[in-house]
Amino acid sequence: MPKQYHSFAFFNKLNQAFPNQIQVTSLSMKICRNYCMHHEEIFPILKFLKPGYLKHIKIVYWNDSHMPQPPISRLNNLGFAELEQWRQAEELDIRGAPGFSFMPSCMAHFKVIRKTRLSETDLIHLKQAFVTNPSLSPCTVIAENMPRVPLTTTLKSYIPDDTPDGPARFQIAGNNLAVLIDIRENGVTVRIEKNEAVY
Repeated sequence: MPKQYHSFAFFNKLNQAFPNQIQVTSLSMKICRNYCMHHEEIFPILKFLKPGYLKHIKIVYWNDSHMPQPPISRLNNLGFAELEQWRQAEELDIRGAPGFSFMPSCMAHFKVIRKTRLSETDLIHLKQAFVTNPSLSPCTVIAENMPRVPLTTTLKSYIPDDTPDGPARFQIAGNNLAVLIDIRENGVTVRIEKNEAVY
């Protein structure tokens, strides 16, 4: 079995060698599911990086199928999600870490999110993230497994059978804006538009 190091010890040693934050544009974190990287471990990793440079974040699981399956890690209510390094990144790839929950509240700021499966529940939460924060830039979620089209009434929307790739719009109360959900063959783009043709 490969020798394993706790991230705190590793970054403490690295910080001693390089006391200043380093400029990193792409970060790939390979973690062991049996020792899931909790938010208190991700936080110092991001803090070690200089803000304004990180654009791509990738999280994958180590091949540890021989180990007991741990509880699923969740990315909600996490301190690192408020860090500049996280908020300024543009692309998140969690295809290799299916146990990490899709939490639009701290992910919707990414321009591109890559994940294995996108459910209708994910779309509902993604829609809500844009409703509560209309200043978000467009977010495209690319998934290998997509929701059925047309969407069920769970999303309170219906996309006609003859236009399966047509967008669905949802009015945001109190202003002239709408959340637009545009479903394509392998991805969904969510964005804010002026509420000109809400249906």
